[in-house]
Amino acid sequence: MTSFTGAIQRVAFHARGLKGMMGAPDDPPGVLSSFPFAVTFGGRGDFTGGESQPIRGVHTLVCDMHFALRDLGSDTRRMNDYIQAFSNAVMNDTALNGTVDSLNGVTYEFMSFDYSGTYGIRWELDCKIMDGTK
Repeated sequence: MTSFTGAIQRVAFHARGLKGMMGAPDDPPGVLSSFPFAVTFGGRGDFTGGESQPIRGVHTLVCDMHFALRDLGSDTRRMNDYIQAFSNAVMNDTALNGTVDSLNGVTYEFMSFDYSGTYGIRWELDCKIMDGTK
């Protein structure tokens, strides 16, 4: 059954499955300190329909992966491995285990946190969820 919360949990499931990932909780606690870790949440969305039309949600789910900066060369190689592995996992699960009607695109970008000595990857997954409710 399609579900916004279920979709977030499924993305976290794929992040947890990455080799070496220390944490990717469904409901993140206040602090995560073991690197690498991932946090998944709804980034933005749009709802249409209602009354006589099915409700349609178009959402962007965000998964931020955080890494401790130790050695730039090996850290970059490790980040590239995560990019390939996570891309493969979500692109081979285009309905996110039935929680969305379609996965319409996956993008990523590099994140840098100069103040904390960490860096990361921000994933954005565009998906559509149809609700049969009228």
